[in-house]
Amino acid sequence: MDILDSMKERGVPRDAITYYNAILACKSSCENSMEIFRKSLEDSDFIASTSLLNKNGKSELMSSDVAQLKGRAATGVLFVVNAALSVAATSGNIGAVVETISVLSEMNDLKQNELNAESIK
Repeated sequence: MDILDSMKERGVPRDAITYYNAILACKSSCENSMEIFRKSLEDSDFIASTSLLNKNGKSELMSSDVAQLKGRAATGVLFVVNAALSVAATSGNIGAVVETISVLSEMNDLKQNELNAESIK
């Protein structure tokens, strides 16, 4: 967490890959990985970098041709969600799995966040 905070203080952008790797680095502690996951969702710079405003002023995730992480089925927030879900599932923490899925449920109105077999690995 300290490293993510120091990145913000120094103006270093935190992107999906940064949060993904930070979450997976804490895989031995599901609580720590979920704390980083929550922090990613509160990071307005990160969220803004993964979304655009549509015609109605609602936030939408960027289309895959704009935000696709090379070689990955998921982009942006979904990429981070996948890491959190992976750690939660492998640790056997059903509460963390439920929390992660509920975040997806809250984001359901965003077209790019529809779950499919490719986005959950």
